[in-house]
Amino acid sequence: MGENFYIPPEKINLLESSINRRFGSRRRQYYPAVAGQGNPPESTDPHDRKAIEGLAVEVIQGDVLDPESLDRLVAGAEIVIHSAAIISITGDRDGMVFRTNVEGTRNVAEACLKARVKRLVHISSVHAFQQSPRDQVLNEERAKVNESGFAYDRSKAAGEDVVRAAADKGLEVIILNPTSVIGPYDFKPSFLGSALWEIYQEKVPAMVQGGFNWVDARDVADATIQAMTKGESGQQYLLSGQYIPMSELAGRLCQIYNRKPPRLVLPTAVAMLGLPFIQLYTHITGQPPLYTHESLQTLRNGNPMISSEKAQKTLGFKPRPLEATLKDTMDWMLTHQI
Repeated sequence: MGENFYIPPEKINLLESSINRRFGSRRRQYYPAVAGQGNPPESTDPHDRKAIEGLAVEVIQGDVLDPESLDRLVAGAEIVIHSAAIISITGDRDGMVFRTNVEGTRNVAEACLKARVKRLVHISSVHAFQQSPRDQVLNEERAKVNESGFAYDRSKAAGEDVVRAAADKGLEVIILNPTSVIGPYDFKPSFLGSALWEIYQEKVPAMVQGGFNWVDARDVADATIQAMTKGESGQQYLLSGQYIPMSELAGRLCQIYNRKPPRLVLPTAVAMLGLPFIQLYTHITGQPPLYTHESLQTLRNGNPMISSEKAQKTLGFKPRPLEATLKDTMDWMLTHQI
């Protein structure tokens, strides 16, 4: 049996790095080029390649926006895990978020149908669901985001519609909706990984009010592997860990390592006042923004009651304590000098 794993355009991210390690040398690895650009794997950022160094994997070039390349990638496969996506907290000005997350997903699903793949495990996001009402449990029955949602959120919901349409044509489809993923093997590093490193180095003077649900990448990887053989086609499963305010997340990390936590917690409204300066800084330096309107709203509106009960019963999903994730993540960063 051959299984194909699609790595997101632009980077091998934290989740895919964890999936690779859970499989070890038993599976093949497919690494697409940057979506729409056709760059070969050899030309990618060295930090991207570190995520698969030392693993017995087969590297094959592909592109979720190139249907012909996908035909080659899925040929002979029985199961495909599709995790390619662009995560954005800055909208979708150039259209690449929608193209990658929706049209790219459509291309993958159609390639699977053409190749008679048995099952597609599609990794979506909790952001496909409406977060409100916040005082009620968010489970798989919650309504999806509507047109008032952010571009990334809408693209993930639309991607689910695409794979459900493929399920209607005979492809087995399982949809996974992880919350915010953190953990070791964060080679890039991710946005949150960078934030944790800055907090550890005591370079963050203040945090912003609000929080989110955080889940360990290794637990999501384990659930992904289970979804290859478990679960009924057409079903989806929320993969949540623990909700915690950002200030408390920083406090727990600093407590573990005896570091000084940020002293201030800014209201969202105050942080909003700083957006013009953040945008100017980003324009001048070319660096990613420290935060955006979307990220502030996400922290303010994140649902604190996300249930993974369905995934626990069906997929054996077992989220580990957040403190263990924080310690493993920082220990790994310190060892690898990320």
